[in-house]
Amino acid sequence: MRVARPMLIIVAAAFVFLVTTGFDTYHGSYHTVEKLNYDSLFAAAVSLEQSPEGQVLVQRCIERYGGMDKLADLQSVRLTYAMLPFGARDSILVEKFMGPNRHYKIVRHDPRGTEERILNENRAWFHGRDTTLFLYSGRYKAELFSYLTLSMPRAIRTEPFAAIRYGTRAGDSLRYLYLLKPDSLLMVLGIDPDDYTIVSSEGVIYQDTARFVFINKFSDFHTRDGYLFPYRLTNISMGLEVARSRLTDVVINPTFGEEEFRPPAPADSAPW
Repeated sequence: MRVARPMLIIVAAAFVFLVTTGFDTYHGSYHTVEKLNYDSLFAAAVSLEQSPEGQVLVQRCIERYGGMDKLADLQSVRLTYAMLPFGARDSILVEKFMGPNRHYKIVRHDPRGTEERILNENRAWFHGRDTTLFLYSGRYKAELFSYLTLSMPRAIRTEPFAAIRYGTRAGDSLRYLYLLKPDSLLMVLGIDPDDYTIVSSEGVIYQDTARFVFINKFSDFHTRDGYLFPYRLTNISMGLEVARSRLTDVVINPTFGEEEFRPPAPADSAPW
């Protein structure tokens, strides 16, 4: 079933509104999480290299997830979720495919059809029922955030972050890592200091006119084939809860063909 043209116009207008007003304006009256000044939080945190406490936290977090050698053996993973989008009555099937070197795909199956978002190294695109579009830089960074979230905590040690800082927040028992990418993406990991699990991941995407914030909250951790996975996930976009998901299946190190992460025709058009 195709979305009616008036609905497309409404969605497009809403998107333009978000971009032009910016996160600081929109994230106000109806947000479900506290609005944070990430610039101040990053500035108040200390360099990980200068924080023995932060270094111990990172080491124990990595050990909690199996250690670097174990994590290095996880070359690919396929995760299947039952997702309940905000306002929906029935859950939908969502699959996530992760391979090495920034290869990532999320496939969403709903009554309207199948939609895919694919990350392949330094570009990303959307493939819908009758549309294939390369994604603009902000959306690319959102997909990179998703990929790096799945790659944690190993990515703390292996990804080329421009800076890693360690800090706390007033009234919050978690410990936080602030990982800055040179392509205007700040990732913030909230780590439980008691069991060293990553219970939240925040992605802050810096644009010229706005800062977009995506948050994943994790819970209900279980071990599968020696790897630790959160079986409950809450997605928050621009301060609003947009979905809750339950992990229903995990496949460790599946073999993916190159076609899994290639744009289907006719995606050779100019980037959107």
